[in-house]
Amino acid sequence: MVKVILWDIDGTLLNFKMAEKASIRTCFEVFGLGKCTDEMIERYSIINDRYWKRLEKGEITKAQVLAGRFEEFFALEGITFSDVDGFNREYQFRLGDNVYFNDNGYNVVKQLKGQVKQYAVTNGTFTAQERKLSKSGLDMLFDGVFISEKLGAEKPGISFFEAIWEKIGRYNRDEVMIVGDSLSSDIQGGNNADILCCWYNPEKKKKPENLRIDYDIQSLEEVMGIVDRRCRLPGSAEVYSDAVMPYPRLCAHCGFHTIAPENSFPALGAAVALGAAEIEFDIRPTKDGKVVCIHDSHLDELCNGTGMVWDYTLEELKQFDFGKGFDGAYAGMRLPAFEEVLQQFGRRAVMNIHVKSVDNVNPIDEGYLRHVVELIRQYHCEKYVYFMTGNNAVLQQLAEIAPEISRCVGGGDEWDTVVERAIRLGCQKVQFVKGYFSREKIELAHSRGIRCNVYWSNDPEEADQYLDMGIDTILTDDYQRMVYAVGERIAAK
Repeated sequence: MVKVILWDIDGTLLNFKMAEKASIRTCFEVFGLGKCTDEMIERYSIINDRYWKRLEKGEITKAQVLAGRFEEFFALEGITFSDVDGFNREYQFRLGDNVYFNDNGYNVVKQLKGQVKQYAVTNGTFTAQERKLSKSGLDMLFDGVFISEKLGAEKPGISFFEAIWEKIGRYNRDEVMIVGDSLSSDIQGGNNADILCCWYNPEKKKKPENLRIDYDIQSLEEVMGIVDRRCRLPGSAEVYSDAVMPYPRLCAHCGFHTIAPENSFPALGAAVALGAAEIEFDIRPTKDGKVVCIHDSHLDELCNGTGMVWDYTLEELKQFDFGKGFDGAYAGMRLPAFEEVLQQFGRRAVMNIHVKSVDNVNPIDEGYLRHVVELIRQYHCEKYVYFMTGNNAVLQQLAEIAPEISRCVGGGDEWDTVVERAIRLGCQKVQFVKGYFSREKIELAHSRGIRCNVYWSNDPEEADQYLDMGIDTILTDDYQRMVYAVGERIAAK
């Protein structure tokens, strides 16, 4: 599962050779050095590459690269010129002004935004890189920019990557991928950091035997395919999205929790294994801003801990035994994190995500909601989930943060007005509570294109009545019993 992409800039996203040629010619004009031919630029480019490779090996400093390459170039061409530092300064500014994309580089980064974290990683000078990232618009797409001058280390050194991990946190090896054109800088650096290595190789050069290259690509658009493949489920495990999945449906409320603790991996897994089109679970924040799947805010009845969910970090909550009841069959069971549920069951069933809040009036922390949405996007589940809450303020927050994800109005403190609230808030679904809806309410919702859930039914005869009234999705605690009883009337995934 790729969560982070480290993008090289020059030679990968941007065509450095074109920028180099335009910048040197402009500098020759500015300093009155005459015409700079293609042949001269080719000779300079060879010198420049050699100096950068020496820097990557730690043989010389960045300052020696910037001055030495031009000194050698001018000597080779027989040009008498003493203001090398001035020439280099002008050259850095011009490099920042000359922006040429490789392939469809900008759109690739743009399309991946929100799906994975994306950072620029470059050995280029701060002056040139800051200007070109701003002019190209890439600075608005990246989650961060790491320039060797500011980090105090150069690719491919491990210290360069260690400085990045200090900023963004550590990930598993297969969660971070570097994409670059340079074998000696990008790919060697990726090898040193023990992360996935994607070699941008449009000229189809022979792959070296002394480096690990996980992906050899000729087009930047192939990166999107790599990200998608590493997130996609195998075989036929992936189900229809929420918009495509047929109605009516049964939704396993808190999973199949008549046989396992609610919101647990066993309960959710059993429902998915039995073919549930939908599963429902609740999410709450932890003390350290993580997201866990748990119904109640009080721990006392759920595990061997005490107090409130938000009094503990995720790691602390993971120490408690959430396997209460069921004659000890689930003793030692741990609380699932929301990300773990997405990893295990994302796109294997539609997810009705109940966003729990302290009350049904006030908004909740926006940073927390953004983190929830970020995880959903990271696992490509935007079309496979919808948010349910009875809190109007939270529904409005979610509309602003993630307009692409459907919202469902729950009862909250106004069980009789869910349809009217859904119309007013522009929501796609409502979730009635048993005893607080009518056929007329269902018809009103349907006339506005709004789907209707009902919480809850474990009685086959009652479920038949709900389906006759036009209910689209029935939440049930006893999925197996209900699917056997009304299975012919509901959609299968």
